[in-house]
Amino acid sequence: MKTKLEKNELWFDKYPNSFTNRVKETIKFINPTGAVADCGENNPMKESIEKHFNTKITSLNWNFNEKHSITEKYDTILCFEVLEHVFNPLLFLEELKRILNPNGKIYISTPYQYPQFLKAIHHYHEIPKDRLMWLFTEANLHVVTSGKVTIAGNWYNHIIGFRPILRYFQKSRIFLLKVE
Repeated sequence: MKTKLEKNELWFDKYPNSFTNRVKETIKFINPTGAVADCGENNPMKESIEKHFNTKITSLNWNFNEKHSITEKYDTILCFEVLEHVFNPLLFLEELKRILNPNGKIYISTPYQYPQFLKAIHHYHEIPKDRLMWLFTEANLHVVTSGKVTIAGNWYNHIIGFRPILRYFQKSRIFLLKVE
């Protein structure tokens, strides 16, 4: 069974609608400038943003549950759908802040907190808004602006059960953060 997309398969028309919707809405929200880094390994979202903004993005792929030794600094850090996967989100945000240039910006998205039966099994945290704002404050990060990003694709992909129907209405939150 193939688990990784090959380079020649990464064409926009081959992505599921849920992904293309997310990319389009994310691109409308962000404006990556200067030295740009993306949290995680190389992925289709990163490649779509690179292509759209005609920029090179460095993939940050360390164990996000630990401190790291990266010394490079970035003007823009992209962090889409990562926060809910780390054991210690505060440590993670502190590490992002450490590699951010002065006046740099972090774009971060994370799902809303949903009832337990809708929670993704690989998420450690689906953080309610009040705790998320507390987390940003504790990390000394200021929310400049925020929005919503659609997760779902076409409605007919979601009529195969009760949980998929409910997940059709899910969105992620996206934030532009700066150091206070």
